Amino acid sequence: MTGAVRSWRRTVRLLAAASGGYLLGMVPSADIAARLAGRPDLRASGTGNPGALNAGHVLGKSWGAAVSVADIAKGVAAARLGGALAGPAGANLASTAAVGGHCFPLGRTGGKGVATSIGQVIGTFPAYLPLDAAVALATSALPHKQRTRTATTVASATWVLTAAHWWWHGYRNPGGVTPTVSLPLAAAASSAIIALRFAAGAETVDTFNRQGTNRQEPAQPVGSTRSEEPEQPVGSTRSVGSAQPVGSARLRRSGRSGEPVRSGRWGRSVQDGPGCQDSTLAEGRSGR
Repeated sequence: MTGAVRSWRRTVRLLAAASGGYLLGMVPSADIAARLAGRPDLRASGTGNPGALNAGHVLGKSWGAAVSVADIAKGVAAARLGGALAGPAGANLASTAAVGGHCFPLGRTGGKGVATSIGQVIGTFPAYLPLDAAVALATSALPHKQRTRTATTVASATWVLTAAHWWWHGYRNPGGVTPTVSLPLAAAASSAIIALRFAAGAETVDTFNRQGTNRQEPAQPVGSTRSEEPEQPVGSTRSVGSAQPVGSARLRRSGRSGEPVRSGRWGRSVQDGPGCQDSTLAEGRSGR
């Protein structure tokens, strides 16, 4: 009976740790930042992701940094709460639940969970932090479109393998929880949650990344209407002062008779009028 009671109490504590971690993860830090900044919902701007990276794009770098710190704090707080309720297993369970609450909150779209998972590492497995930073540095040279996704994938795999190695060999974990089998299991669960969230928002992020690359105007097809003045065919009538092809008729006014003057071959004006037997050549002046 005593063993059953203890088991029941432990189960209740683990459930309380998971519930508390999930509620902490649901805290909408990016939404709070958007409201404080007087900006619209981040789900309708930028990448559409209510996370630190999109907050930096839409609200500014300072707001993005604030959201990142808040999301990391959620993971750390969940680990501390779970550890107080149910020991190392509770810390791992609560911090994983915080990642789940951040990525898949009730009633709205969540973030990607990267910053919250960093908080989980700080709260449960700080020995992995230097290796995590090395992975981020190694992937920083990648193009922006591939950097976040590739870095997250590599870091998640490294996190799980390192946690399993730490638990298997029983290494010390200063500042974190005692390495048990729950450590690699929690790392694997959080990595899977983040991967699912990335897959769910991949189309929106790709659309955002393509913006700015398709802004060049398409080439004008042959025969299309353009703003430039079309070329005039030979013999057409154009305004005075424009270049004229040879043989075209240009209308001017004679200073004497007001009759039309036709352009001659050598740049002279030839005036025709009633009563004139021959054409009168005007030497560069229409009145002569």
